[in-house]
Amino acid sequence: MHRTTPWLVALTLPLIMGSRCRELTDDLAFRDKAALEVFLLHSPDVGAEYGLELDQGEVTLMEVWVYKPLDAGGETQVSGAVVRAVMPDGTPVELDEVEPGHYRALSTDKPALYFQERGTYQVMASLGEITWSAEAPAYVTTQITAPDSGAEVEPGAPLTVTVASPAEAVVAVVFDQDGQQVYDTLPDSADDLLELVDGQGVTELTIDGQALAHEGVYLLGVAGIERAEWRESSDNLYASLSLFASGSLDSLAVTTAPLAGMVGMVMSLQGDDLKAYGIDVPAQAQAMLYGTRLDLNDSLQEQPISGANAQLSWASSSVELDESPDTDGLYETSSDASPALSYQQGQEYAFTLNDGDEIFRLAMTAPAPPTLSSPEPMSYHDPSSRLSLTCPSDRDLCFAALLDSDGELVWDNLPTDNAVDELLSDDLGTPGGEDIHIPAAQFTAQGQLYAVGLMGMKRLDDGGGSDSLNGDMVDMLIGTTSFTVVTTVQLP
Repeated sequence: MHRTTPWLVALTLPLIMGSRCRELTDDLAFRDKAALEVFLLHSPDVGAEYGLELDQGEVTLMEVWVYKPLDAGGETQVSGAVVRAVMPDGTPVELDEVEPGHYRALSTDKPALYFQERGTYQVMASLGEITWSAEAPAYVTTQITAPDSGAEVEPGAPLTVTVASPAEAVVAVVFDQDGQQVYDTLPDSADDLLELVDGQGVTELTIDGQALAHEGVYLLGVAGIERAEWRESSDNLYASLSLFASGSLDSLAVTTAPLAGMVGMVMSLQGDDLKAYGIDVPAQAQAMLYGTRLDLNDSLQEQPISGANAQLSWASSSVELDESPDTDGLYETSSDASPALSYQQGQEYAFTLNDGDEIFRLAMTAPAPPTLSSPEPMSYHDPSSRLSLTCPSDRDLCFAALLDSDGELVWDNLPTDNAVDELLSDDLGTPGGEDIHIPAAQFTAQGQLYAVGLMGMKRLDDGGGSDSLNGDMVDMLIGTTSFTVVTTVQLP
C-alpha cells in the first residue's frame, strides 16, 4: 500500500528483525499462541491553524505487528494473516501487510479508521482457523505546555518540549514552513515500539537540534504515548507480550529566526542643475517605512506593526514618520511635511521602529546621483516618439520623471503615497541595465522644454538590519535624481 505522507513514509523502512527471524519450531505448546503489538497515532490537521498545507492533513495511523515467541528463544513474524481493527462504533477496518508480520492502515486510504480518545479498539489477526484478538482503549489527546507557540529558539540547538500529562513516551514530528517533514521520533518496528513504551511518567522530549538547523518557522506535532491495559483478549494471545500504545498529536509553531521585518525607502528629487534652464524644481524628499511581524498564531501571516514610533535619522538630523490613516504599519513623511528632511549623499540613513517592546533598526548609505548619459542637455526630442532612459548598471533599480518648463510633473513611474503593495512588489521600478520608456503621448506641447529625471536607487546589502529583524523580511532602497533637459523645438 502506498503511503502518502512524509512522516509516515519513514515507517515503511524494513523491520529490524534481530532475534525475530528464527524459524518456527514444531513445539505444539507454542504453535497456536501469538502476540500483537498495536500502535495507534492520530494527527489532526496540525498545519491548518498555521496556514501550512501538509500532505496528509488530518490522518490516523494504525500499525500492527503479529509474531510468535519460539520455545528456543526469539520470535518469528506471522505473515499472511488477515488483520482487522474494530472501531469504537463497531466499524471494521482491514489492515494491509507491508512487511512480513507488519500490518498497516491509514485513514487517508481507509476512511473508516479514526481516533477516539478513551474509545475501545478491538484488534484481530486470523491465520487459517486460528484467530488472536484483544481490545484496549485509546489514550487521551496531548497538550503541549512548553515552549509557548511562537517562541524564538536557537537554530541548530536541541529543543525540549513538555506535555501536560505524564505518559510512557513522547513522540514528535517536525515540519518546516513549506510543509515538508524534516524529523520524527516515531517507531519503525515492533522492537522500536517495545523500547518506546518502556518509560514511565515521561513529560519531556528533546528534539535533535539538526531538525531545526535552518532559519525559519517550524511546526511541531507532539504526542504523549501511553500503553493501555487489555480489557479482553483471546486465550491464545500472549497478553503479557502484547501491547496497545496510542496517542494524538498537539501542535505548536516555533521560529529559529526573528519574526519582525521592515521595508524602507528614501527618495529625492534635486533639480539644482535645472535652474540654468529657467526651470525651478525645489529639492524634495520622501521617506516610507513598512513594519511587519510574522504571527505564528494566525496562519503564519505577516501582520503590520501598528501604533509604533517611527523615525528616520541621518548625520545630526532626524524626522518623525507618521502612520498612514489608511494603511496600518505604513509610516511616511516628506519634505513638505518635515522641512528638515533632505538628501545628503554619503550619509547613513537609519530607520528605527519602536513598538514599545523592541526597537528595530534598518540603515544604509545614500549614494551619489546616477549617471545620465543620454539624452544630451538641450537635445531635440521628436514629440511623436517615446523617450528612453537607461538605468545604470551600478543601480539596483531606477524610476523616471518628466517635468514641463514650469517644473510641474507631467509623468512618472515613482512609487505612490501609501504604496505598500509597490514597496513589496518584485516589479518595483526598472532594474539596472534596462530601459525606461517615457510615452510619446506625454510630449504634448510643441516648442517646449522638458526636464527629464532619472532616479537611481541602491538596495540594501546583507547586514543593514538589526539582529532583531528577519533577514528574509528586510529591504531598503535609497537614491536621488539626475536631470537633463530636452526640447521639442527643432534647433538650427
